[in-house]
Amino acid sequence: MKRLLKIHTVLILLGVLVVGNTTGWSITTNVATTAGQFLKIGVGTRATAMGEAFVAVANDASALYWNPAGLGLLKHREFLFTQTKWIADIQYSFLGAVMPLKGRGTIGGYIAYLGSGEMPVRTEESPEGTGETFMVQDLAVAVVYGVPFTDRFSFGMAFKYIGEKIWHMQAGTFGVDIGIHFKTYLKGINIGMNFANFGGKMRLMGEDTRFIYNIDPERDPNSTPNVVADLRTESFQLPMRFQVGLSGPLPRLFASSLLRGIWAVDFITPNDNTPYFNVGTELYVGPFLTLRLGHRWIFLTDREGGFTAGLGFQAYKPKSPWKLYLDYSYLGVGRLQEAHRFGLRMQF
Repeated sequence: MKRLLKIHTVLILLGVLVVGNTTGWSITTNVATTAGQFLKIGVGTRATAMGEAFVAVANDASALYWNPAGLGLLKHREFLFTQTKWIADIQYSFLGAVMPLKGRGTIGGYIAYLGSGEMPVRTEESPEGTGETFMVQDLAVAVVYGVPFTDRFSFGMAFKYIGEKIWHMQAGTFGVDIGIHFKTYLKGINIGMNFANFGGKMRLMGEDTRFIYNIDPERDPNSTPNVVADLRTESFQLPMRFQVGLSGPLPRLFASSLLRGIWAVDFITPNDNTPYFNVGTELYVGPFLTLRLGHRWIFLTDREGGFTAGLGFQAYKPKSPWKLYLDYSYLGVGRLQEAHRFGLRMQF
């Protein structure tokens, strides 16, 4: 057993070193250099209320996003839906499901969609609008698999398609998430690690880049052939994120088992900003009520806000395999005011 623990520890340390070198740990900020920014919006009211410190927790269906290795911990089928009222009236929806495969791991999948709603087309000649409208739409579709190699060590991967559309322009690519989860021998402390959004680049293309090019403007335009051409747009990487964290049980405040909870701390290094920390806690008040607090983006450059909070309600019948969870989370985003999430999770 000690030898197995040493092997797991070495694997985790090697992963930290390799991924850290790949993503380029530095104090240089690379804000606005990646595509698919909606992939950075957290999923699940539980995780987001805990300051998005969830990579080492990852014990519900939101592990589809936070750490695919967490699927190896799940023993029941789960369904998760969250609706986020994001800044500037943007709506973000997430629908996911997981199903254990009877000793062969757990498979799952999700669809994430972000929409701006209809907006008027404005031009320099028509600043009040041309009468046309357009939308910004983002989509991610993923298949996720997690498997426990031992009773303490789990591994998982997510394969996903990412697409963006802005009026007549669109881009798409594929990405992969790779995660591990390890239950240590230290009083219930867990270690989690996830390398998210490793994949191809995205390049917007479409009819808005097309124009008529006159190959010889000095000649008679009636005799010079015109060419239909496309402007070359740049390609941008996905917002890769390496996230490693710890979680564990809170000290019992009272002798009663009705008041207990967990804590979590994550370290994140993205490829388009500086490294930062997320912290969070979850307190179970009796069998039906849960309170959550957290703070994300600690030490992050170019940020707005970071305080998070939320609560959850659990409903179930004794000895019934069905459990229903209703959750809410709040995120303060500084001068951008706040974001609200509402979630529904079913376990059966």
